[in-house]
This record gives sequence, structure tokens and C-alpha cells, in this order.
Amino acid sequence: MLIVTITHPVEDYTWWRAGFDGFEGARRASGTKFERVPQDVNDPNLISVVMGFDTREQADAFLGLPELKEAMAGAGVTAPPEFRFMNEVGRFDY
Repeated sequence: MLIVTITHPVEDYTWWRAGFDGFEGARRASGTKFERVPQDVNDPNLISVVMGFDTREQADAFLGLPELKEAMAGAGVTAPPEFRFMNEVGRFDY
């Protein structure tokens, strides 16, 4: 599984979260297998989104959606996001 982490600052977490939740259909339609949303413990307006995809092509297609850029801008993302692409090599839930 391909794991994508997107990290960016936002103007206001609550405002951002409403925009994120409103874009769920597009994420699901793009093949997202799971999502996690960590929030920085010292800065609640620094957000990461961790997503799983079956393939890099699915992730690239999602990240290339013009609607995604519009949704991020509308949700108050204040700086270009940082993207990380990783292969899952282990999963442990305790």
C-alpha cells in the first residue's frame, strides 16, 4: 500500500476541518483506503493528512485534481503543502 502524508498550516482548524469533511466524496472516489488526521501538539493549525492508496497512480490522480487545490485554498491552507510518499512495510495496532 502507498501511504501519502500531506502536511500544511491552516488559518483555523475548525474552518479547515469543515472543508476537509466536505471533500470526503472526492477522496473516496479517488480510491483512498484510509485517512488519518494528526494535529501538531504545539500548533493546532499545523495539520497532516495521512492517506492510503493501492497505487501511486491513484495518489497522483487525486493530488492532481484541480478541485483539490480549490478545496485547500477554500479551507484556509496558508502555505504550499509538503507531500511524502511511502510504501507501507508494516502495520501494528495495539
